[in-house]
Amino acid sequence: METKRVEYDNGIVKEVRHFTELTKIEYHKILKQRVDQFVVWNKRIINPIDKYDSDSWFLMFWEDDVLLSCIRIQAICPQIWDDGLMQYNYPVWDKATIVDWRIGMFPVEGSKSPCFLWEPDWGTELIGTANSMMEMYLDGHKIVSKFCETQKNIRFIGEVVDEWGYDGYRYVYEPEDSKTAYKALDHFIVEYESKIIPIA
Repeated sequence: METKRVEYDNGIVKEVRHFTELTKIEYHKILKQRVDQFVVWNKRIINPIDKYDSDSWFLMFWEDDVLLSCIRIQAICPQIWDDGLMQYNYPVWDKATIVDWRIGMFPVEGSKSPCFLWEPDWGTELIGTANSMMEMYLDGHKIVSKFCETQKNIRFIGEVVDEWGYDGYRYVYEPEDSKTAYKALDHFIVEYESKIIPIA
């Protein structure tokens, strides 16, 4: 679970780290940003802390000690999504927050952001596969729909209503066949569970 880190010319640092590698202050900043973005700004009801955090990775953007953006990567937390024809059980990238215009969600045409949360290659390096699942609110759904026009491996698989009554829009990113992806994911989970220290 090595930390991956990239520093941009503008001084912004993008990195991915496991929950156990975060300091208490860093994790507090992630939680505060979730509350500020989802509850205060978007006026939604969410649980900022859930059972998945402790087994997740966090892709973050920093400028010095200021958190500009974060997305959680649930690599070993099983969630089965169904589109009516197939079931998917890939890593979930979720709880994305962005508080600086220099960070974009996806590199869509017309975006002025120099940095993006979309980093499937990091998923491959971390987990062994870039195959993944994402659930968006309406604003994110509009962005991903536009991004799908140039990305053939992302597809919309349906709408759901979350536990708080909000509409969600689910997407699957599947650049490689499911058999290969699940084999890599199974290997990753076995390795992870043999190394991770349980959190009391």
